[in-house]
Amino acid sequence: MSQPKLQLHQMQSGSRYCPVAVNSSGRIKSGWVIVNGNQERHPEGSYYLEWREKGQRKRLSVGKDAVVALNSQIRKVKELEARAKGLEVQLPKDEPADLAGDCV
Repeated sequence: MSQPKLQLHQMQSGSRYCPVAVNSSGRIKSGWVIVNGNQERHPEGSYYLEWREKGQRKRLSVGKDAVVALNSQIRKVKELEARAKGLEVQLPKDEPADLAGDCV
């Protein structure tokens, strides 16, 4: 299992997944992505988490809000670390089933 990457899905001239841009303190710049090494603003995009399980890529939509996306990434990292240690993971009642279930 690999660490989930946070990406912003932009819809401009076709679909494209790009890494999110971060500021000097390491925080996500809301609506900004890295395209061909340059930062570009794309407020129309949605955030996705991406990781691998058993060699298969998993991708999960986590919304349009950068703060919610970052919190989802932190939660997913903790979940994957716990599963890697053989611990059983129980989801909070308010968490969507998609965040923990299998996804494409």
